Amino acid sequence: MAIVGLAHMIIAPFESHTDGQMPVYGTGMEATRMVSADLTYERSEVSLEANNVTVESDNAITGGSLSLSGDHFTGEARVMAFGAVKTKGKGDKDVYRTTAKSAPYLGCGIILVEQLDGVVTYRATWIYRTQFGPQGISARTKGKNTEYQTTTVTGKFMGVRVDENEPSFIEEAEFDTEGDAVDWLKTWANMATV
Repeated sequence: MAIVGLAHMIIAPFESHTDGQMPVYGTGMEATRMVSADLTYERSEVSLEANNVTVESDNAITGGSLSLSGDHFTGEARVMAFGAVKTKGKGDKDVYRTTAKSAPYLGCGIILVEQLDGVVTYRATWIYRTQFGPQGISARTKGKNTEYQTTTVTGKFMGVRVDENEPSFIEEAEFDTEGDAVDWLKTWANMATV
């Protein structure tokens, strides 16, 4: 199946978790419209050598990193995703302040658009527990031609024990329509669905 598109970044505050149950999330939001996504698993990658050969190996997933690019993160999305502080600044203007405080944990969802034999499906992916670093600033001046610039955020994701099995990291489901995939992510994020 070929990936032919990417859409929606939905996030929700990670409020609590009890082993053997699904995490509890606060009310979420769509943080940005997606441009690109990279999710990479980290593995233990160890082996036992005996009698001059490898006799055991472990490549279990221990966590991972992700990099997501979107067209624009609103101030409210920066508060939820990066822990920015909304306060009043000079002239009683709303300002978003980046502090030394660690960014909050989140649940995060994206939608991959896939195609196989001409049939398009929408794979909704929910990452149970992630933490983004506060975004930096990267911009270029406008030249003779407009060059659209996007925002990239990076973070780590962690496992949670949702049942009696090993810790889990993501959950995915396939849908025939983008709207159904979005609604599935919104149910994770305690958002109203259509």
